[in-house]
Amino acid sequence: RRAAPAWAGARPRKVQVTVEEEIRTIRGRAGTTQPVHDRHGEQVAQLKTTLFGHRLLDVREGAQVRLGRP
Repeated sequence: RRAAPAWAGARPRKVQVTVEEEIRTIRGRAGTTQPVHDRHGEQVAQLKTTLFGHRLLDVREGAQVRLGRP
């Protein structure tokens, strides 16, 4: 097995997030955590990007946030 090249972790990754039925594309590097805001500018979740995928953390109760398209 070969190890992934060092630049693979530095390459920005795109993920689509749906916030209140609005699709957004967020770019982030592996190992970063970015805030996700609604239309009013309030933080509704955090997007964690890893080499293996993406996760939503600290989703505000009642917020309509999910990964991917509707």
